[in-house]
Order: sequence, then structure tokens, then C-alpha cells
Amino acid sequence: MHAIVPSLVPESGNFADLILRHAKRQPFVTALNIPHEVRAQKITHFEEISFGELGDRVAKLRSLLNREGLKKQDRVVVMFKPCINLYALVVALLAEGMVPVFIDTGMGAKKMLNALEESDASMIVATSSLLRFRWLFPAFWGRRCISADSPLLGIKTLDLLLEGVTPSSLEEMPCAEIKQGNRGLISFTSGSTGRPKGADRTHDSLIQQHIAIRDHWQDSAEDIDMTSLPVVVLHNLCCGMPSVLPAIEFSAPGSADGYLVLRQLLESNVTRLSGAPAFIEKVADAALANASSSTVALSLNSISLGGAPVTAKLSRKLNEAFPGAVSRVVYGSTEAEPIASVETAKVALEQHEGYLVGMPAHQSEVLIVKLPKDPGQITDDTLAPYYCVQGEVGELVVKGKHVLKGYVDNPEATKENKIHCADGSVWHRTGDLAKLDEKGSIWLMGRMSDSIHFNGKPVFTYIIESKVDAIPGVKRSALIQNTPDNKPVLVFEREQVQQVERYSTIDISTQIEHAEIKLKHLVMGLLIDEGLVGTGIVCLDKLPVDSRHNSKIDRAKLRKML
Repeated sequence: MHAIVPSLVPESGNFADLILRHAKRQPFVTALNIPHEVRAQKITHFEEISFGELGDRVAKLRSLLNREGLKKQDRVVVMFKPCINLYALVVALLAEGMVPVFIDTGMGAKKMLNALEESDASMIVATSSLLRFRWLFPAFWGRRCISADSPLLGIKTLDLLLEGVTPSSLEEMPCAEIKQGNRGLISFTSGSTGRPKGADRTHDSLIQQHIAIRDHWQDSAEDIDMTSLPVVVLHNLCCGMPSVLPAIEFSAPGSADGYLVLRQLLESNVTRLSGAPAFIEKVADAALANASSSTVALSLNSISLGGAPVTAKLSRKLNEAFPGAVSRVVYGSTEAEPIASVETAKVALEQHEGYLVGMPAHQSEVLIVKLPKDPGQITDDTLAPYYCVQGEVGELVVKGKHVLKGYVDNPEATKENKIHCADGSVWHRTGDLAKLDEKGSIWLMGRMSDSIHFNGKPVFTYIIESKVDAIPGVKRSALIQNTPDNKPVLVFEREQVQQVERYSTIDISTQIEHAEIKLKHLVMGLLIDEGLVGTGIVCLDKLPVDSRHNSKIDRAKLRKML
């Protein structure tokens, strides 16, 4: 059991204080359990560390960072798989007032190198497989490099550098005092314009985001969490709550072995599960296949999923697979988490046009607006003329203490995505088209960047897709349009044939052909009812999905494919 300690802004203003306090209060409680090797569908190697041991590891790393000559607010790129050293290094950097920089490796080599160049980092800690190519790319030149795993010519490993380091005690190493606005960490993700955006996560925003998430999803003393989202572990550490990471490739959570993860859940007595829909669905499928033997003993009581639209079909599956757990969709983003949430039981019953994401979190102030193409100098004081009425579709903007105020060294992205307020806060432009229903719940209608116009009027993609997704046999769908002059195309991926006609005596190729024809007729009828006569229909074996969550359809890639 872990101690329930309220989360308040620490006197130092340093986010790391929220984590390191548990090293003193509950040194013997497990902080992290991370599998590293799987053979024959069994975990054969894992590492585990308590909060006290984590505090000691952080102290050694802080001494090493100082020995390496790093100073407060210096940036350090951290690019290796989740492990104890990764989390200890991130906490050590934050404790010293230095800045960890995360770069999404799934954005592609070119954008990754662009982000590395723009990171302004003093040091890079990465895998040897990445560092061995450092001579070829200017983004690495002139920066101190440390390997996270194996040594290279001229490069030592983090573990080797830690040998012989004698740290001071935690009492002798208070966290650095943080001023208002001091940068905490930077998260680089692929920008819509091609230039990577570095989300500016100050210590204050990290603290406020943690407080908002904990208030929104409270933990009990018995809770043990499993998440496919590595950044959520930082929140768990602030709570003093044990984290068990799933035995998956974090670069491909949708390819998880659901049976292996389910076994982990049972053996580790995990009570909370969170992650992207593709990952959660794999676990749910395994639970349904083993309903008689596994779910009876399952200790899971809470499930949270987000990062992509959640269908009514998936919601029903979760409710069936884990009847003893409260599962819910959480809507948010890197810049604002949480924004809203809704239980999957409600999604399963009420979702009809678009994707229901529920009532705004009380930390989030939400508006639906219709801004001009060039917002110019619109501020909070001049925003009122652009408000939408209840039921009207517009862009969702959100404000709150936990909402990030800008992007690092990128004033263009900040200007494009933020509306400034007199009190120093901002409205964050989510880029999501949405509406509020009569109860105040949020319904997502699509992404602004994926807007479609047909026959002289806008078509809200999520309205159509949510209806197509509800057709038995359809796994997922996307309504796309290459240019406003082209007709839209509805592309869908069918469920596996054995799930559609499992007991048929017809050969598999004929089953596939029959299933595809049947689904195309159903989709065509729906499109006609929606006034989209002339829309193309394409069935693909697999729709491309995002590299981060494996849950959102990669529409840019899909357009190129067609």
C-alpha cells in the first residue's frame, strides 16, 4: 500500500519535489516494475525499484550531472526506452533545474533530426544504435553524448559513469528553487506545418497538470497502475503510486500481446489500467477470450483510455470484458490534460453523431468558437463575438492552470495556437471541431485540418465515421478529401473475416470478397442517407495509424496511398 499524500505546489516550486518526497515518506514501497525481456510469452527479465532506491539513484545522477558541468536550465535530450535509468535521469534533471527534452522518434528521421537541431541541447543521452550514426548528422555535432546501453568508441554508458559517484544524502541535496515560468521539460512532436513543435512544459504547468489529473482520477492506497503512456508514470510517481509497465514495444502499443499483458495484470494485482485505445483493445480481446478463467480473479477496477476517438463498439467491448471496472474516455492533449471525460457505459448507449467525450473537467474552462482565418490580435477581451451557441459546431478552445502557454523557441506556433488573456493565462486552440449538447457534454466532430466541403457545404468527418464504425464488420473508417475540388472518399478497414463469418464452410478468399461487397453496400446506403451521393468507397486490409498511439488514422499517409 502507498501513502495518500495530498499534491500541493511545493515551496521550491520544483516538480521533482512531488516525487522525491516519497523517497523519505515510503522508501520501501515499490515505485517501478519494468519488464525487459520476453521469451515464449513469459517475462524472463524485469527491473524493480522502490521509492527509497529511486531517491538514491536520482541523487547519484544529480552528482554526475554537476560533475559533467551542466547548469540550471541546460537542456538534455533523452532518447531511450522506458527503464529505471530513464525515469531517474528525468527526475534528476528536473531536481537540478535542468531541462529534459523528449523527441518523438515516431515522427520520422528527418523531423527527428530537425527537432534535435532545434532542441538547443547541451547533452544527448540515447541508445547506442542511434549514437553510432552521430558522425553523419550535424544535429549531434558539438554535443556531449552518453549511451543509455552499450559503450561506443569515445562514448561511455550512463551506468559506467555512475560507478564511483558518491552522492550526498537527500537532506543535503534540496531541489533547486524554481522561479515562475522556469522550463521543466520539453516534448517535441510532429508539427502540422512540417516543423516539429516543442511543448513548453514549465515546472508550474507540470505541477498543475498532475494536480488536475489526480483530482480527476483519484488514487487509493491499494492502487497499482499500468500504463502504455510512459509520461503518465511521472504522474504516478508524484502520487507515490506503484507503476507496472506493460511488456510491449512502446513504439508500437497496438501490437501488444494482450494475453501477456493480461497475465501481468493478474500477477501484479494491477488495479488501474490506462493507455491508447489500440493497446486497451488488445487487453480487452484477451480478457474476453479467457473470460471463464482470468477475469474472475482480475483486480482491475478502473480503466482510462485516450489519445484517439473511442467508438461505441469498443466501449461495449470494454464493458463486457471488464464488468467490475469503471472505464472511461479521457479527452486531452499534450497542451491540456485533462479537458473532459465520460464513462464508456454512456458512450456505448448515447454515441450517435460524432464522438462523445463528456463533461469538461472542472479545472478546464471550455468554449466553442468560430474564429476568422487570420485571428490577428484576438485576445480574451475580444473573443466574445466569435462564441458559438449550444449545438453549433466550431473549434474547441480550453483554458486552465494546467494548460501550456506556448511552444519553445517557436513564436509562430504560439501565435497560431494560443489566445492570450490579461491575467497571463491562455486559451489553447485544440484544432478540434466540436459542439456542446443541451447537457453541456462535448461532442467531437472532426479535426479542422481534415475539413471536407462537398456540394457547397461542410461535412463533419466524425459524424460520418462514427456511423460507419458502428456497422458490424467495420473496424475503422476515414472520410478524406485530397482537395476541395475532389469528391470525398470513404475508406474503411474490415474486421477479420473469422470474426464476421467464423463458422462458414466457404473458403477464406470467397469470405473476404463476400464480406467486402456486403460492407460496401451498407456504407453506400449510409452515405446516400447522409446526402453524400457520389462519394467514393474503398476497402483496405489495413488503414495507416499514428506511430505514437497506433490508434488515430494517419490521414496524410492515407491520402498519399490513394
